[in-house]
Amino acid sequence: MWWFFVVMGLLMLYPKLDDIIDAFKSSDPGYQKKKQLEEREQLAQQLDLARRLEELKGQVCQLESSQFYLMSLPTKVQATIQLVDQGWVEFTVDKKKSDTYIVKVEAISMVARMLSETA
Repeated sequence: MWWFFVVMGLLMLYPKLDDIIDAFKSSDPGYQKKKQLEEREQLAQQLDLARRLEELKGQVCQLESSQFYLMSLPTKVQATIQLVDQGWVEFTVDKKKSDTYIVKVEAISMVARMLSETA
C-alpha cells in the first residue's frame, strides 16, 4: 500500500519538474545569456512584425495565427488592417459581412501583402 503513496507523490511532482530544472539552470551565467538573447530576438521579431503591419495599414493582406480559432476563424485569413497601436492590431475580415477583430501583435505569426488581381 505504501507504493501507492509513492506513485501519487511522483505524479504530483512531475509537473513541477521543469520549474526545478529551470531553477538549477538559472544560476548558470551561460544559460542566463542564452535566455536574454532569446528574449531580445523575440522582441526584435515582434517589433519587425508591428512595423510591417503598420506599413500595410489600409491594405488587404493575409494574416496567420494559431489563435484565430478562438474567434471562429481559420488560421489564415484575408483581412484589411485598420489600426496598429501599442502591441495590438485591429483588422477587418470581409466575408458575407464585415467583421472587425482586435488581437495582440504577438499572436500573429505571419503577415503577407496580397497582390491586386488587376495588376
